[in-house]
Amino acid sequence: MSHQVLTDTFKLPAGSAPLACVDIGGTKVAVNIVDAMGVRGKVSEPTAVSGDNDALARQIIRLIGQSCSASGVAVDSVARVGVASCGPFVLNQGQVELAAPNICGGQAGPARGLPNDWKTALLEAPLRQRFAQVRVEND
Repeated sequence: MSHQVLTDTFKLPAGSAPLACVDIGGTKVAVNIVDAMGVRGKVSEPTAVSGDNDALARQIIRLIGQSCSASGVAVDSVARVGVASCGPFVLNQGQVELAAPNICGGQAGPARGLPNDWKTALLEAPLRQRFAQVRVEND
């Protein structure tokens, strides 16, 4: 398998629709837009761990919008969203949900001190409501 690593010199072919690249970590979420001009519009903030269990997906959608704005790219032109995240994952009706104990308090238990009782964080389903093509992979 060949792996492409995003660097400052990575560009998509001319005329390619932009992609949103998302990295979910236990402490931060980072988003970039990649298009024919390269990797642009990096935004990041601490990982959402409070509120409803769709908070992380809503955060990602908002950060994609911010990244697009910083890049001068229309959100509606984003063709695909790629998400790299720590696991573990579960499938719920064919959609990937995150079940990471460093994000989901219902997995970690009260000793971890997370401000939620999520067994899973919704991920793929809310993103697919906004973007037609979404791919979630374990990093």
